[in-house]
Amino acid sequence: ARRPRPDRGEAGGAGGSPPLRQRPPGGQGLRSSGTDMSDDARRKRREAATVWPGILASVAFLIAYSWTVLDPSMPEGLYRLLIGLLALIWVAFLVDYIVRLRLAADKGDFVRHNVVDLLSVLIPVARPFRLIVDLFR
Repeated sequence: ARRPRPDRGEAGGAGGSPPLRQRPPGGQGLRSSGTDMSDDARRKRREAATVWPGILASVAFLIAYSWTVLDPSMPEGLYRLLIGLLALIWVAFLVDYIVRLRLAADKGDFVRHNVVDLLSVLIPVARPFRLIVDLFR
């Protein structure tokens, strides 16, 4: 007789191996990476590794934004460079937020506890508030 194949959804008979765990709803299946690290642990490790680059990017954003506002007579080339820098930094903030949100085990909890981060993505001039949060962590 042919042995049941749990990987194809065939139930094992008496003495057979237990069936594989089913995927939870929403397509979040078992990971095949071979690591035992939870998504929240990955998110926290990523946050720890990106604190100082984030602070530096926040300072650069604050300087570039302030410069464009306070010096309306700057040369066109410099203005375009600063606006490009602001856009690049904003995209980096957006990608960082999305990655951390995807790694969070509880998405709602993540959004509730990272309101300043969300505001800094939606309203880029709010990024200095994120700088303050990072400096006092």
